[in-house]
Amino acid sequence: MGDSQEIPKPSFKGLGKGSQTILQHFKGTFVGSPGKSEFNAIQYYFQFVNLQVFKTDGDQPYLFPNAEIRVKYSSRENSGWGHLGDSVAMAMGVATRDDVDFDKLMGKNMEWQRVDNVPYGKGKDGNPMLGTDWKCLWIEGFTPKVQAPAGTVGAGTPVASQTLSPQVIAIQLLDGKTALDFWKAALTNDTIKKDPVLASQILDNTFVDTLKSAGKVLVDANGIHHVAK
Repeated sequence: MGDSQEIPKPSFKGLGKGSQTILQHFKGTFVGSPGKSEFNAIQYYFQFVNLQVFKTDGDQPYLFPNAEIRVKYSSRENSGWGHLGDSVAMAMGVATRDDVDFDKLMGKNMEWQRVDNVPYGKGKDGNPMLGTDWKCLWIEGFTPKVQAPAGTVGAGTPVASQTLSPQVIAIQLLDGKTALDFWKAALTNDTIKKDPVLASQILDNTFVDTLKSAGKVLVDANGIHHVAK
């Protein structure tokens, strides 16, 4: 792949089936995503300023006001690029990753979370291929799409298969509970236990604090959490 290759505008459209930073969880203002041809692939560098850091590897201090997150482009759905596209679509409240318009994201505050050891299938040797995903949890000015419980859409219409993300499950478990009751329910949930980053954020309260700061959760005088509808 030569250096003269023209890098297209980033897009999550038309994907087929199939960590370079200590940052784990942060919020920042999205200012661009230039692409580069390097490491035998197209790499997009998502750039953020006005950073608010919630979690880093080993709780190391992150002393910079900006960040650049590299995500390798892939034409496959089951990839870091495809998974990021799914999460951006959900945060924007659009139907699929094909409907994501990058121009509408410029200048928006966004919240991202890193997820390590994500299975991408099996390699030629039969061993699992693990990678790192970035998930977009929230975008300023958009109403996120919340998936219906597995097996139903709307008023009980059956569907073939839907899977709730650990974050959505955690939000559902939080609604109507005190902090203690939420911890008990969330930290014994099988799906949440498989997401150590989320479990850690629940334990140290950053998960709930982030929802409260975004106006997604309110706490009444009795300490009971209510998810904004």
